[in-house]
Amino acid sequence: MEKFVEFIKNCHESQYVNFMDKLVAEKTPCGYFAPFVPTDQQINAVNNFRQLGINLTTLLTTSEDFPDAPADLKIVHLSNRENEQLPKYFFIIGTFATGIMIPWFLDHGIEPVALEETVNTPWNAGFYFEHMPEIFEVYQDLDEVSQDVLLGYVLGIISNRHSFCKYSENQQYILNGFVPKPGEVVIDAGVCDGSTSAMFADFGCRVIGFEMDSENYKIASKLAEKKNFVVENLGLGDENKSVAYVHSEYNIGGSFIDDKGNSKTQLVTLDSYVQEHHLDSVDFIKMDTEGAELSIFKGATNTITRFKPKLALSVYHKPEDIFTLYKFLKSIRPDYEFAMRHYVTTAEYAPAVFNDGIVKYCRTFNLPMRFYSFTEVVLFAR
Repeated sequence: MEKFVEFIKNCHESQYVNFMDKLVAEKTPCGYFAPFVPTDQQINAVNNFRQLGINLTTLLTTSEDFPDAPADLKIVHLSNRENEQLPKYFFIIGTFATGIMIPWFLDHGIEPVALEETVNTPWNAGFYFEHMPEIFEVYQDLDEVSQDVLLGYVLGIISNRHSFCKYSENQQYILNGFVPKPGEVVIDAGVCDGSTSAMFADFGCRVIGFEMDSENYKIASKLAEKKNFVVENLGLGDENKSVAYVHSEYNIGGSFIDDKGNSKTQLVTLDSYVQEHHLDSVDFIKMDTEGAELSIFKGATNTITRFKPKLALSVYHKPEDIFTLYKFLKSIRPDYEFAMRHYVTTAEYAPAVFNDGIVKYCRTFNLPMRFYSFTEVVLFAR
């Protein structure tokens, strides 16, 4: 209980707006890092920070020429970062290139402060304060390591600071005690390129994957044939129906259901699929479906109640996911045990994410191919 009380105190002190006020009041030297952004936009950002009262002293950059830079602005090229004294705090934009720099920042005692619009509003802090009772309910049902992961994740979101997050660099969706055994039936909801399904197939599991995006399905089908698993060009949901979805050109795993989408797909409930295909067991479910997780659970109530499969669930797409998915599962299977991990995205475990441009960037600037973000939080159940 003491740890949770301290957490609430830290939430108030560390939330983004309070932290920004403190930086202004103390005139704390800060830096800005926005790789591959046009130089005029970088200088505009610096000037905007200064107008807000931020003591923005340093620009860390991948660019070369800044003719309109303020005379008192220190410009450090990324390739020369080890030779320069940098400020303790750096404002960063929410791109993959900045996410790759976060481990270096933290290893060198520098705190990156995210500027992503999805997390830097007072509304987000207010949301979590309002739902502290639900967060505490989840907290009480976790082991100590998982408790630290949960509290670190919420603090990170409220403050926009990755230093609070408790990252794991192990294989995503894999945690000792929550892993399917050879011969067991695995449901992969949100197959994407098929790499996770292939991993479970390599474990000796019987894998049935669901991928609603037709472009991703084509990619996954080739791997499914090679690795001997099933992938259906279907989405899972709370009823059997046709829906529109948006295909993401820039993020292979980012397709989502939306009435304004230009593509169509068919949703089925897991309960109806299990019944139609006469599955005698479902032993493990991995789920990463861009916010559709609760809807899928509502269509899988009979399956979960009957088989009590192990679960590995993404709980970061919506702020309420960290407690709504937990509460729903407890309502239908009160005997579930839970754990939580916050994963680093690495080239080893997510090769599709690290395209040629990102690999070149990492090699050019001597950066490890690891990406830190406020996403990739997984709730496990057994």
